[in-house]
Amino acid sequence: MRQNIAEGFLLKGNQHPFIFENPGGHVFKIMIVSSQVIRVQYLTPEEATSKAEHTINTSIQEVSVEKDEQSIEIKTSNIRLVVTLEPSFQLSWYSLDSDHPFAQDLAYRSYGYDKATSDKWHYQRRYEDNLYYGLGERAGSLDLSGRRFRLERLDCMGYDAENSDPLYKFCPFLINLSPSSKQAYGIYYNNFSGTTLDLGQELDAMWGPYTYYHCESGVLDYYMIYGPSVSSIVQNYTLITSRPRHLPPRYSLGYLASSMQYAEADDAQTQIESFIEKCHKYEIPCDGIHLSSGYTTNEEGDRCVFTWNNTRFPDPIKLAQKLNTAGVRIFANIKPWMLQNSHPDYEQIRKEKGFVWNETEPSRVMQWRGGPNTMGQASYIDFSSESGYAYWKSHVKEQLLEKGYQLWLDNNEFTLPDDGHTFACQVSPDQYANLVDSNIPFLSGPVIPKSRTTVKEVGTPLQTLLMIQASYEALLEFKPNQRPFLITRSATPYCNELVSQTWSGDNSTEWKTIKYNIPMGLSSGLCGMPAGYGHDIGGFTGPKPDPEIFVRWVQQGVFWARFSIHSWNSDGSITEPWMFPEVLPTIRAALQFRYRIIPYLYTLYVSLAFRKGEPLVRPVFYDHQHDINTYKQEFEFMLGPSLLVAPVYEPGKATRKVYLPSNTAWYHYQTGKYFESPQEGSFVEVPSKLTDEASPFFVKAGSMMCFGKVMSNVHASDDDERRVQIFPEQGVSERKTFILYEDDGDTLYHETGGAFAEIHVWMETSDTEILVGLEIVNDGFFPYYDTVWVTCPIASETRKLVFDGQDDDEGLLANRVSMRELPRIVDDDTFHVYTGFMGLICHPGKTYTQIVSAPFRIAMASLDEEVKDNKRTTVTVNVDKKEYVLCTLIPNKIEQQPLDITFVEGEEVTFAVKGENVVHLTGNYVFNDDDEEIVSGDESGESGESGDESFDEEEFMKNLPEGVSMEEVKAMLAQQDMSGSEIESDEEIESDEEVEEEAPVVNKKRAAEAAKEQPSKKQKAEAKKAEDAKKAEETKKTQEAKKTQEAKKAEDAKKAEEAKKTEEAKKAKKAEAKKAEAKKDEKKVTKLPNGLIIEDVKVGEGASCKSGQRVGMRYIGKLTSGKVFDKNVSGKPFSFLLGRGEVIKGWDIGVAGMKAGGERKLTIPAPLAYGKRGAPPDIPKNATLVFDIKLVSMK
Repeated sequence: MRQNIAEGFLLKGNQHPFIFENPGGHVFKIMIVSSQVIRVQYLTPEEATSKAEHTINTSIQEVSVEKDEQSIEIKTSNIRLVVTLEPSFQLSWYSLDSDHPFAQDLAYRSYGYDKATSDKWHYQRRYEDNLYYGLGERAGSLDLSGRRFRLERLDCMGYDAENSDPLYKFCPFLINLSPSSKQAYGIYYNNFSGTTLDLGQELDAMWGPYTYYHCESGVLDYYMIYGPSVSSIVQNYTLITSRPRHLPPRYSLGYLASSMQYAEADDAQTQIESFIEKCHKYEIPCDGIHLSSGYTTNEEGDRCVFTWNNTRFPDPIKLAQKLNTAGVRIFANIKPWMLQNSHPDYEQIRKEKGFVWNETEPSRVMQWRGGPNTMGQASYIDFSSESGYAYWKSHVKEQLLEKGYQLWLDNNEFTLPDDGHTFACQVSPDQYANLVDSNIPFLSGPVIPKSRTTVKEVGTPLQTLLMIQASYEALLEFKPNQRPFLITRSATPYCNELVSQTWSGDNSTEWKTIKYNIPMGLSSGLCGMPAGYGHDIGGFTGPKPDPEIFVRWVQQGVFWARFSIHSWNSDGSITEPWMFPEVLPTIRAALQFRYRIIPYLYTLYVSLAFRKGEPLVRPVFYDHQHDINTYKQEFEFMLGPSLLVAPVYEPGKATRKVYLPSNTAWYHYQTGKYFESPQEGSFVEVPSKLTDEASPFFVKAGSMMCFGKVMSNVHASDDDERRVQIFPEQGVSERKTFILYEDDGDTLYHETGGAFAEIHVWMETSDTEILVGLEIVNDGFFPYYDTVWVTCPIASETRKLVFDGQDDDEGLLANRVSMRELPRIVDDDTFHVYTGFMGLICHPGKTYTQIVSAPFRIAMASLDEEVKDNKRTTVTVNVDKKEYVLCTLIPNKIEQQPLDITFVEGEEVTFAVKGENVVHLTGNYVFNDDDEEIVSGDESGESGESGDESFDEEEFMKNLPEGVSMEEVKAMLAQQDMSGSEIESDEEIESDEEVEEEAPVVNKKRAAEAAKEQPSKKQKAEAKKAEDAKKAEETKKTQEAKKTQEAKKAEDAKKAEEAKKTEEAKKAKKAEAKKAEAKKDEKKVTKLPNGLIIEDVKVGEGASCKSGQRVGMRYIGKLTSGKVFDKNVSGKPFSFLLGRGEVIKGWDIGVAGMKAGGERKLTIPAPLAYGKRGAPPDIPKNATLVFDIKLVSMK
């Protein structure tokens, strides 16, 4: 080593980017990316003239600059950077409210370089109390202080989770957190070459405490990211290195089984088929199984990627079909190297120079052949070569995707002992948004050469990224509308954009692995590693787990985004859920709990990872940075911002002691016990039984969890149950909102067509009641469920649970006159109390139809806050094919309308809006009991009475506050009468316009005032009693006459009705016969809001086909020009699983509901077909497609 320090820099000009240069030609650049992110580059003379020129950008940044002869101060709205020129070049970083730097270079040693090599160093002062986190996936403590790390990647099977280094991931990103200031900053070193970071292990008395970063090649390039919160740093870091491009498929959150032993067996196919049968036998849900590399072994036992062992797997296609039909995906293991003397394609790739290269021949390394400790000469595929890249993509499709398998990228650390070997650098990693070319000024990844370059200069992470990119492209090209799902063992910055899952590698079966895999996963999450992170539950290598450690592993594993039981036990056994009969009930309960919380995990993934680039599983300090006691809390973790999980990682423990952060309140989920942690924080001890379905966990007061139903896999049946558990704060609290996301969980239509639902469930509390409400913010997807159940599972909670359907302008409860305490039922499984409510946002020009599966009441109709037209807006409802006016709303006059209309089970109802404004309908689901009769909208009688006497019109009007007239309220109540109120024609609406303009004004404020001044129930009862007594005398005189008159009227009406019924029956019989005859030739045309047109040409016979059934189809596909691009009119019918995303979305929707022998014509708009990409060469971009289809079979 010949280390020299770069000094003598002067500022060249006074403009951004700020460029400094010294007499030797060394260049230093400072680039403002944002007010919290500043990029710094140090380049040697050679690099200054050839590399990193792409970072030059003169866009204007809002910064202020002050300078003198010895220093320059650059200030943004968040950071103050002082560049010291003399006596030594040094950068000092300050927050605007402090004179103490949060980070500072080590004077006289800040930036070093080696004259003989391209090595560089960056030295910084180390503050004694500061803590360091990150560097991807590290063994041992979460706090990395005092340790040195080599950022190499190895195949480290059986690693020591407390001490081993290096491991599988590469990530030169650090977070520094100061206990004294409670502020944090991050630093990302943007370089893929060999890296070492020393965080205080090295000591030198002359220099004082310091840290250093060392890269073996390339530009010394880093991003300084100021917090001050850790969450802000992580979000900015993932903006730099990319966030997930797509959501993962929902099945990826289910149980993904695995074991090396299955694929190693001579009867491997039979064993895998048997595994799925055992899952059904033992009632274990499962959504996938990993196929280890044993399927690729040849006769000598050598593993050859993209080949099949036909002895172990006599019919791979049949295996995939059987498991896929059962809802279980298979993830085939693929490795990025070929054995020189075994692989049938080795010579082809050698001739095409598709391997990493060594002068005149392929680079060769020793790799695993077949059995334990066997090895042979092998070569890595060079994914930066055009031939290697193309070979990989084509064989992924031909050997795996077309056979029904998905991808598991393994052994992709690319450990190359000789860094003088070369990469072709013909293929660019251009799928990654910010790696090669970003839209954000000064944002880019390391410089990627465009010609053959040595491994040392480029860095092996490039190969991992390109392997992922090639696999991603193959998936997307094979099924353009399906979410591409990839699993990778190794990971680097940027890969999070394209890959969904990773794990902590081949861990060992011992108690300390459970313990230290926790901080390992937390560190990975902080560094933007793929958000679907998890561990091999039960341990991969070593002895088989005993029942206790297996239970404890599963109990904490259910909270990680990836849940996989995987093993290669030394005794040849397989770790399976049913391996210990004595604990099988607990394992089953844990897996079923996992499936119940999948909607919660999915919602967290959308809101945190996908939208913000934040981890699902994070350290406790991530959400409690105010409490320094959490900074070293490394064996508990947060799942999202609201769940604190405390795994048991020691044998023989029946309780768990947990630190609860200061000034917080929690419910222990298993017991419902409430804990309030004071200003100094507190430790609590809770039970943790081996029979519990999960590790002890705490739910933060004021938060919510959502649950679904348990299924054998996530698409086994309609996902038609959604329950939200609320954990209210004590006393009075402000509104807290939980955001629930729903989509089809499988396709990309949530991206291309906005096909998702966003539902906001909120609660606020008083001393006497808990108020809950719901808002549908986006209705692009209609979930299978039509009810959101809300429960407070805390046995000690005695406050009433009440639903409110509408907010006023101040966000307070309004129109309490229309709100009632909802009926309550007891859930048979949990004995929790549930209440259901509904809400619907009606947009002009759209219709909303459903068959009522549970009775519900519309309680309120309100105009949206954004009014587009000041004219009247009419809401109509079609009940069993008869239309009524539900209400009419007028901006600034009648903006909301209390209603009390109930729809009963079995009715078909359709809501629509006539006008230009959006209308919100809210209400609740109701249940029959002894005190309340449910009356449908068209059975309420000629008087229009609802059959529900809990709302007294007369009593309400008597107690109106001053300024609100009886006429105003009558005008609103009159619109509740649905019977006989047929929908008006356009002419009638137009002629009434002047009358409506003069309607009395009733606004939200007056309604709120009316609600506040309503008398109590007791006062109402007393007033009514007095009023009844007063009226009794008056009504007594006329009672007998009235009775006689009514009796005669009833008798006459009865006779008339009997005669009418007889006549109508005759007419109906004739009409029905005529209608049945006409219906044979009737073509029903339905146009859906998403643009799909469904024309029933012929209605078939028997049951309708449903999602999940395999259907056989005949079809002719045409463009709108009439050109036929595809057809199936003879031979074997086209077959697919309905509703599983195996076909374009327009087919999944358009085929649903058909009967055998039925024929339809589908006109499918581009977003529901092949969209912007088209399907070259036959289907152009943005093409509308027309299909004539016939359902010939279903099963």
